[in-house]
Amino acid sequence: FMRTEEYILEKLKEFKLDISKIGSAKREVALLPTILGDSEELLDLTPGAIGNVMGIIACTDERVVLLDKGILFRHNQKDIPLNKINSVTFEKGIMFAKVTIMDSSSSIFIEVVNDRVDKLVSTIKNAISKFKEINNSDTCDDLIAQLEKLSELKVKGILTDEEFNQAKAKILC
Repeated sequence: FMRTEEYILEKLKEFKLDISKIGSAKREVALLPTILGDSEELLDLTPGAIGNVMGIIACTDERVVLLDKGILFRHNQKDIPLNKINSVTFEKGIMFAKVTIMDSSSSIFIEVVNDRVDKLVSTIKNAISKFKEINNSDTCDDLIAQLEKLSELKVKGILTDEEFNQAKAKILC
């Protein structure tokens, strides 16, 4: 069955998000039924800034979706499969938190309001854990590639020794 607008609105209530208070993100929320897969579960959603553009960050049981409506009939969408995410971190500022999602090829920076960041990050981390439990079919080659990428990030100074060791421990578990 296809995800409906009613499904999305019900989920927003569950997430304690008032659609009338999320401003321009209403346009992105309206796109979700066409973007989500038939059996894909929406686990969390929050408005935020992706680069300098306002949009939404949605976490599902399969991926993290960064979505902004753009101009006219275009929209910009970035999907990050849960199995490709290496780490999710955040730093709180005065009003906004900077969330960093690292996958095997890049770091994505998102800004969200402080009162939404804890739930968003914990939802993404829990979704990754559950996804890995269900799809625990990492091959030796995948592990080696992940470790090589981590090592590259450490050499480039993107990861500290502590972050590198934590991420390495997660991969080797």
